[in-house]
Amino acid sequence: MLSGPIALVHIAVLAEKVRGLERELDAALGLLQVLAERMRQTLGAEALGPELGRFLTVFDETEQRKIVARLDGLADSGAEPEAVRLIRSLTGETWDKALSAYTDWRNFSKEDKARWARAVLLQKAIHPRDVGEESS
Repeated sequence: MLSGPIALVHIAVLAEKVRGLERELDAALGLLQVLAERMRQTLGAEALGPELGRFLTVFDETEQRKIVARLDGLADSGAEPEAVRLIRSLTGETWDKALSAYTDWRNFSKEDKARWARAVLLQKAIHPRDVGEESS
């Protein structure tokens, strides 16, 4: 097990690799969005089917901004229980993971928050019935 300065360097390298993967994933999602939009324009919305139709809704920045603004408002007002409940309902994660996400929320950059909201919407688009169905 690594410790001390070597561990910190290792963590920093891993963090940069993760940021690189996030940028690449964002680029790939952007290309998929362009492809799906072109298919819709060329072949019509019915050609996309429900899956690609839901996929295109992920890129609605209005919805992303609503999620971010709601969580920012709850975090700014110190409404932890409501924020954790919202995160859990959006993600379907356990209470512990929702609390962890809330704890990290203030450290997220504006871009990280938008990416998180887009990931939530993407998860709902891919698995529309799975998210938010966990029992309390």
